[in-house]
Amino acid sequence: MSLRLPALRRLAFFGLLLTSAALPARAQWVSTGGPPGGRFSNLAAPDGALIGVSAWASLRFDEGVWNSIALPLYNPIARGQEVMAISDDSLVYSDDAGTTFRRIPNTGDNWRPLGFDDGALFMTGTDSLQVTRDGGASWRGVQDSVWVHVVFGGGSQSFPVKLTGFVGAVAHGDTVYAAATAYVFGGVYRHAPTDTAWVPVVRPGTDQISSGVQPRSLVRHGGALWFSHSVGVHRSLDGGETWTDVTAGLPSSAGGFFLQEGLFGLVAVTNGQNAYFRWNGSGWSTIPAPPATGLESTTGDRFYIAAIDRAYAYDGTAWSALPTVVASSPLPVAADAAAGGGGFVLATSLGQLLRSTDGGTVWTTALANATGPFALKPGEMLANTTTGFQRSTNGGFAWTPTNRPTIPSSAPSQRPNVLLAHDGAYYALYGYTRSGKHGVLLEQYSGAFRSTDAGATWTPIFDGLPFGTVGRSPIGGGASFTGAVFAVTGAGCIVLPNGSSTWSARPCPATGSFYEAAEAEGRWVVRGYSGLAASTDGGLSWTPATAGLPVPTDPQDAAMFWSGARLARTSAGLLLAADAGAGFHFYLYSGGTWVFMPAPFPAGVSWGGFIETDAHVLFGGSNGRGMWRTTLGVVTAAGESPAPALALGAPAPNPARGAVRVGFALGAPGNATLAVYDALGRRVAVLVDGALAAGAHEATWPAEGAAAGVYVVRLTTPEGTLVQRVTVSR
Repeated sequence: MSLRLPALRRLAFFGLLLTSAALPARAQWVSTGGPPGGRFSNLAAPDGALIGVSAWASLRFDEGVWNSIALPLYNPIARGQEVMAISDDSLVYSDDAGTTFRRIPNTGDNWRPLGFDDGALFMTGTDSLQVTRDGGASWRGVQDSVWVHVVFGGGSQSFPVKLTGFVGAVAHGDTVYAAATAYVFGGVYRHAPTDTAWVPVVRPGTDQISSGVQPRSLVRHGGALWFSHSVGVHRSLDGGETWTDVTAGLPSSAGGFFLQEGLFGLVAVTNGQNAYFRWNGSGWSTIPAPPATGLESTTGDRFYIAAIDRAYAYDGTAWSALPTVVASSPLPVAADAAAGGGGFVLATSLGQLLRSTDGGTVWTTALANATGPFALKPGEMLANTTTGFQRSTNGGFAWTPTNRPTIPSSAPSQRPNVLLAHDGAYYALYGYTRSGKHGVLLEQYSGAFRSTDAGATWTPIFDGLPFGTVGRSPIGGGASFTGAVFAVTGAGCIVLPNGSSTWSARPCPATGSFYEAAEAEGRWVVRGYSGLAASTDGGLSWTPATAGLPVPTDPQDAAMFWSGARLARTSAGLLLAADAGAGFHFYLYSGGTWVFMPAPFPAGVSWGGFIETDAHVLFGGSNGRGMWRTTLGVVTAAGESPAPALALGAPAPNPARGAVRVGFALGAPGNATLAVYDALGRRVAVLVDGALAAGAHEATWPAEGAAAGVYVVRLTTPEGTLVQRVTVSR
């Protein structure tokens, strides 16, 4: 099998080999206040909330606070309580205004959400429209052509062409209307279940046809269908049978208009002119100019504007700024021995490599246009920028240009997908595909290069690279393990043993994709969107590496668990930060099993990556909440850890059908009671009742005989009381 790769905006994560340290204990996560660089790229406004995509972050604004969404969202759209987006190359859907999401099946790669209407969900890909009416359980593809009649040179010809460039879709019963382009003719096209081809219903410019018109959006509002384009706006009051031009009252706009629809009403946005108009029932009314320009916009019960790192709302009378500025989404890259106490930390944010010498409070630019990836080895660092590779030998304080491998000029980018430091050398791994009209695959390319002179020269290592349909299958991910470089291609996994110049095929781990990798206890460990796998024989075989983790049994909940999980290579060992529904906690990989660590994370924060300093300060880059830090512990002669904090871990598994494990910790020795209560408050089981030592403990609830329902696990001690919920299903 082959692994699917996530969108290539994700940077490779590199750690440093450090000395032994104690495990997390009373340490508290502290926000460093930086770095700067939060920026909205999309807004979606379901009823009663606001969802913002900021750099790599997905955030939800509710009750005056921006909180992280545990999974990355791309191109979110919303209507009513429904939200749909792409996350890690899959479609996700929410029917509770973005509070919870579930993954829904789709039919291929390169799809994006298109809209909601009349109980239907739409998404689009290359020359195709997909619609589902059962929440994604099944999809119907509408890929038929439309007949185009062209008059030229005194003659005429009719020929079928595919619809392309879908920008909107609505449903009227089982009939679908789509705004798209056929050949050079933009308009609204209809497709009923009995149709064998798309039927044009409106092409602006004349009553029937006009070349060069570009469709912009198609929405339903107030019982009518609304179509905007590069010429103006049309409306249909009879389900798409007839259309009327309603452009009057809008200014002349060379680029046309985009329509936004919600409880606030219907808003027309000029293309590139930052002017906004609201339909008042009989015509268009001007919305006052917002506080900032050049913005993204959407509508819910208000009209929202996103300006760089701040959002504004218009309630029909005046604009107001939302109270919280969105923070950055830094990814920690490197740290020196004294970071957090006079040393330095390097992190990426919005295409820059930033440096802090005061523990993360003040940040300065270390390297501009640093798009990554990055490779680290003792005393040296290699970085990819928009203009080529740069090399630093002093922790990123100074950089000198070096060479980048030569790949075909037809490549969409000169950026490597993977950049590694391995066995004293650097490795740059490339991969791309290039398609032509109607999605026809024209070219596949993969390239592997090795440099032993800090990037001055690069040697191709192509032997053994697998082939695809029209070239070598692209490399999309890779990692450095003891004894070999590991890489993932579209045709399977491969390894390059130390000292070899020939790649060898290996089975891929059953993780569904390749996100990140680490090494622990002689095992290669890989995380994907469906799990963790480990290999003890250099990639010849893989076994699941999930023992001890509270992975939800529900497939949708499990997918969310893995989407938000992150590996952290630390002096304490390999840690996994994961959220099983009760907030993030660390789990330590020990003896092939993950052990719950009671130290809690800050609420409402999800994570992009971690890195530790020699001083055992762990820096965590959050998704849209800036950089955070905590102290792992202090190394003592006896190897003792500081006293743990009172904590109650998430029950596992959850939902449960049998025995439930509950991890907890006491900050001081004393009496403790751990009990289980049903939904009516009746105590149904006592798991612990008596004196316990300070530190971590675990109890088991044999729930085989419990009735299906929601239960509360309560830990009561002199230090305080904590609760968790667990669901028993049958």
